[in-house]
Amino acid sequence: MMRDISLKIEQGQRINEQDALWLFQHAPLKALGRLANRVNLRKNGLAVFYNINRHINPTNICSLSCKFCAYSKKIGEEGSYAYEIDEMIAKAGEAVAQGATELHMVGGLHPRWNFQRYVDMIAAMHKAYPDVHLKAFTAVELDWMARKARKTIAEVMTELREAGLGSFPGGGAEIFHPEIRDQICDTKVSGEQWVDTHRTAHNLGMRSNCTMLYGHIESFEHRVDHMRRLRELQDETKGFNVFIPLAFQPFQNEMGINRYTFGADDLRTIAVARLYLDNFRHIKSYWVMLGQDIAQLALQFGANDLDGTVLEEKISRAAGGRAGMIMTRSNLESLIRRSGRIPVERTTLYEPIHDHDRQHMAPVAEETCSESIMERLEALETGGSLAPSELWQIASEAPFHKVSAALDASGQLALAAHSITESHVIELDNQSTPESVHHLVRKLLLESPCMDSNTRTLVIVLDTTLMTQANDLTPITAACHQAAPESQIVLRGISAAKLSAEKSCQKVTEHLANLRGSGLDILEESPTDQTMALEDKWQVMQSAKSADLTTVPALVLQSSGNVMNWSLWAEDVTNLRSRLSLDQTSFAVSFRVNRDATIMPSEYLKALALTRLSLPNHVQIWTPADGVPALSPNQGIGADQSQKSFVKLISTLSAFGSAGLGFVSRRDLSIEQIIEDIRASGVAPQLTCGRLNRQETPDAMRQRLERLRHVPDRIAVG
Repeated sequence: MMRDISLKIEQGQRINEQDALWLFQHAPLKALGRLANRVNLRKNGLAVFYNINRHINPTNICSLSCKFCAYSKKIGEEGSYAYEIDEMIAKAGEAVAQGATELHMVGGLHPRWNFQRYVDMIAAMHKAYPDVHLKAFTAVELDWMARKARKTIAEVMTELREAGLGSFPGGGAEIFHPEIRDQICDTKVSGEQWVDTHRTAHNLGMRSNCTMLYGHIESFEHRVDHMRRLRELQDETKGFNVFIPLAFQPFQNEMGINRYTFGADDLRTIAVARLYLDNFRHIKSYWVMLGQDIAQLALQFGANDLDGTVLEEKISRAAGGRAGMIMTRSNLESLIRRSGRIPVERTTLYEPIHDHDRQHMAPVAEETCSESIMERLEALETGGSLAPSELWQIASEAPFHKVSAALDASGQLALAAHSITESHVIELDNQSTPESVHHLVRKLLLESPCMDSNTRTLVIVLDTTLMTQANDLTPITAACHQAAPESQIVLRGISAAKLSAEKSCQKVTEHLANLRGSGLDILEESPTDQTMALEDKWQVMQSAKSADLTTVPALVLQSSGNVMNWSLWAEDVTNLRSRLSLDQTSFAVSFRVNRDATIMPSEYLKALALTRLSLPNHVQIWTPADGVPALSPNQGIGADQSQKSFVKLISTLSAFGSAGLGFVSRRDLSIEQIIEDIRASGVAPQLTCGRLNRQETPDAMRQRLERLRHVPDRIAVG
């Protein structure tokens, strides 16, 4: 089916609703991204648009009570506000001083504001800043004004345009289908009214954007229905500037949804929109709601616009938005350039500010690289090994999707499951004693939700990151083993193991044998081990092999300034490959980003795929959650739980070479949420607890899907 849909698109045929639904439900993520990327390049070339703008939300006082909305307040309610026109002009002035070419204004339906208030607002803003484009008011607000003034929508639009209004932002669309709309915003205009309002605007010669709020209670069928109506209106009027998928924000809503959208679902939605909405030139990756992480990655999945600097957007922030309320020009340009694209500053109506940028908008048939790079990629596909300089050239020059295609062609992703090992991390410090560790392990045995009542097993990670001085770890390991004899014990810290040997006046090989005898099973590299000399590190791991310990070395991505250090990665992965080819005790490698490094998600996934192609097939790659890059500056807030920004990327990892997340602490992350993310990627989650493997039962999966209807019931792996 994927081949048939691709052939349709390559031949210039329009895909239908059944095709779009199949892409949502079944298309492999990387193949879908490659197809959407090609279509985007042929429409927009290498250009990715952004603008310098400011959001001004005039009031959060609203007469409606939409279930999904966390922004609206009633008059007199704590946190309610209503700006005076002078205040709005002052805010606009701050933006204009920073180079803003657009003011974006939407807000609540204030029961005491009449239509003239809105006309005066626009007229005053236009008079103060006549060269700034005013983009304001949703179809819902326009309907409110028309009813207040007892005018037609066309009359309201005409008066606003004469006052200085330039275009409409397209909000309030949510989901058109009445089955969903009646549940989430039954007091708003209907889907048909929204479409008619924008038809009126287009017939008056005014442009507008259009949106879709997804990731709440709608199904894929509802999304396709929504996009069908937009495509039909665009066929009729050609009046839409851009399609903007809006990821649902879960905070303070009445819908009982307590989590953010899945990263894989965000990317899938943007890619399907690019392919189905063939009469739209522009698809926006709205960083305000997606977060900078997924927004940057979406530029590889069909999006060609990142929105703008924004400054003080309040609506999504009130609902738990994690991306912050402002990005600078340099932030936006960095996200774009490091995705292999060219930033182009635009007007509201998608004209480049600078004429010389038009050259970047020229259609590109396909991203290419030299024949030598393709030959080296093909060598990796078939299991060949390359020198560091050759790997560095591939990583530096091969486009993202060339690497993803090579990974698919290698056949290394036939994974039955993406694994999580639920662990209990005990942070050792200089004051840790065998007695304190024994007590803590016994407490964990009683409290663990993942405990097998017959064998009483746990995975216990003794993390030495906080230890700053040498300490003999043998008594601590023995105490841990005595408290939970059937459990698996992991020591995180190669340098700590070496210092422990020195403290006990033993050779490293002898000391590791003693640790093995005291109950230790696995020696895992810690992020702090990066300060060790490479030869010292590998000497310890070779000694661990002699002691019959399993080892988990790490591959850590670094950046130099604001640039990914591909050269260092190439050296590290080449060295790791040669070591692992000789050492069968390392069944997994921990793939992570240095805490001080700035790595883009597209770079991280590209490096992950290339690492999978480079390492021996028998070695798994683990992607620990705390080692995944995070660009979004804030931790999001859900109704019942918070979410760190890197979690959005978890559902994409298995497609690019990750076999599992390694040792996951319930203290740091919700295991249930991670399982949902893995299922969203189309791979079955496998939960490991000690020496007991468990997978969700079909009934449990169905119950989860009933609560989260935007999680796909079935999607192809890889």
